[in-house]
Amino acid sequence: MNDAEQLLDEMHKRNIVATHVTYNTLIDGYRKVGELDQAVKLKERMKMENVEPNLVTFNTLLSGLCRSRRMEEAKKCFWK
Repeated sequence: MNDAEQLLDEMHKRNIVATHVTYNTLIDGYRKVGELDQAVKLKERMKMENVEPNLVTFNTLLSGLCRSRRMEEAKKCFWK
């Protein structure tokens, strides 16, 4: 997953705009390997780069957090 995030950094350096698809793919990858903290951080980076999280973003994060029994964090993620 670090390689994928490095690619995202490289895209930013080259002024290539990452889309919802880019971010959601990375967030889902983090979810699949159980790195939910990284997935949540990536959602925040997404917002900082003016790409608003969409339904896929929230569904992916909520799925991972709920399956990991992190219900309070799932609620916070949804209402932020």
